[in-house]
Amino acid sequence: MGKAKRWRKSDTIVAAVLGLGTVFSRFPFQATLLSNHDAVNYALALDHFDMRLHQPQPPGYPLYILLGRAFQLIWHDHLSALVWLSAVFGGLAVVAIYLAGREMFGRRVGAVAALLLATSSPFWFQGEIASPYTADLFFSAVVGWLCYRLATSSGRAVVWGSALAVGLAGAFRLQTIMFLFPIFLYALRLRPWKTVAGAVVVAGGVFGAFFLPAVILSGGPAAFTRSMRVIVPIFWSASTLVRSTRLARFMKNADTIARYTGLALGELVIPFVLLGYLTRPHRLRFWRNSKLLFLAIWTLPAWIVYFLIWPGNMGTILVCIAPFFLLAAVGLDWVVERARWGAAVGWAALTILLAWNVAIFAFLPQYPFGESYRRFDNRETVTSISDYYRTKLSLVSETPVEGTTVYANAFRHLQYYLPQYRTFSPPILRRSDPSIVKSIISVDDGVMEAWQGVDVTTIVPPGTERIVLFDLPPEILLSGHAVVEKSKGEYIYIIPIPADHWPLWTLEGLSLNAKDH
Repeated sequence: MGKAKRWRKSDTIVAAVLGLGTVFSRFPFQATLLSNHDAVNYALALDHFDMRLHQPQPPGYPLYILLGRAFQLIWHDHLSALVWLSAVFGGLAVVAIYLAGREMFGRRVGAVAALLLATSSPFWFQGEIASPYTADLFFSAVVGWLCYRLATSSGRAVVWGSALAVGLAGAFRLQTIMFLFPIFLYALRLRPWKTVAGAVVVAGGVFGAFFLPAVILSGGPAAFTRSMRVIVPIFWSASTLVRSTRLARFMKNADTIARYTGLALGELVIPFVLLGYLTRPHRLRFWRNSKLLFLAIWTLPAWIVYFLIWPGNMGTILVCIAPFFLLAAVGLDWVVERARWGAAVGWAALTILLAWNVAIFAFLPQYPFGESYRRFDNRETVTSISDYYRTKLSLVSETPVEGTTVYANAFRHLQYYLPQYRTFSPPILRRSDPSIVKSIISVDDGVMEAWQGVDVTTIVPPGTERIVLFDLPPEILLSGHAVVEKSKGEYIYIIPIPADHWPLWTLEGLSLNAKDH
């Protein structure tokens, strides 16, 4: 085994510039409203942690919520605390990938990988909203860095440092410990079995120190298990497990993984990822190349889980994206190393990549090539999401509270910003018996409650004089008419309920029926 690279003063300067530069670059573009359903879950959890109420959603983010509460002591509102937490972890993630690249391939590769990550539009976007995914990438990069040191050096301190990092990664997000545990075990493979056992116990102990209190605060193991059945239903019954094994589902998951990975890297970076891989020895038998094998073990567990279950949203891919940025930097470094033309071409290519990344995020629209091409998550995306919710919430606020019932997919936003309104999620009715509601969420005075198996006639409160469709299409209104309230290009639909009619939800939508006299 070798020794870790000696730390230099220049490493401190580079790491500080990369980290602080990333954090400060996020400041001008921060979200001004909670940007999605999960963000509201996190915000509510800062006041009261309970996974039964999806504060936050299972399997919980105990360390994330604790850090959010610490940030709230500085920034005295939920949004600012969580957005700044995203920005800070974004800076730390950039430093961590520099450390990983420096350890595996050299300082130049580490610095280039860090610059490519810092300016990546999807990663930048996640640093502007209330999201845990920049932290997820940070923990992945730190564990990757420490585990590579663990695999290639004989020191004992790195064993316990790696174990601590793996445990904290799981305390931050339960899934992450599953993704990173294989690389941890691989890095320990040459250590004495007592050291391996001790490291596993330390990692598990750190994880349990955060996770077990979170389960207790959420009603105990039985309540946690019930909550998990809603989030990941495929493991809890034979029928859902059989349905989940259909080939079409796996193909869709594989397509989503590939698409998310490509989007996170960007079209111009992908060729350098391929170049970085193809210029490595034993590229066709990667298991014979220790570094390629390490990168594969770092990446594949997350991919396998996403392939079997579901990749989730775009942010979830960041936990396994660091190896690709390292390979892209390796590819650029290979170009720079070419005699005569390499340095000029390589540095010019890097300059173009960074300038393009910055332009995509900070200056260009979401659809710079038209809506027939893809959308880029950038500054305009952050602003448009905030404006969307702000405008719709403002339109609802102009409606009298008394006699108003709101139906919304974004019912969490109504709960958070307009708790005085009685709000419901769109009801899901049993297909075999549409008179029974399979599931619906109600919000009354800011308190959320899940209903199951109730009669369909009970989900429109007595005394309702008007129904507001916050983000539901007007086509679900099967009879009667809707008043359209419009502002800044956004709409809500208000359905007056005549005194001689009563509203009823059906499988096709919402109908107004004349009362019998």
